[in-house]
Amino acid sequence: MDNQQELILGTKVIGWKYISKRVFEAFYNEGGKSPPEWINYLVQETQLEDSKEESDLILRGLFINNVNEAYNKNHRSMDYATRMANV
Repeated sequence: MDNQQELILGTKVIGWKYISKRVFEAFYNEGGKSPPEWINYLVQETQLEDSKEESDLILRGLFINNVNEAYNKNHRSMDYATRMANV
């Protein structure tokens, strides 16, 4: 990794995945070992989508609970008003 400042500090935009792979390879090479195969594998990045989906489900549950509570509290008066309007 000698003279690799351009890789990190350069103006050319290089993704963090590429940089981190190069760093791992350099560490293993300096230790006299070949890099393991796992450095080529990436876990799919779904944390943000999972968090948004969880928030949507929580919000949906909150709305459903509020609607159900309001209906249970007031359904008799709404039913009475409906019956009186139909008479």
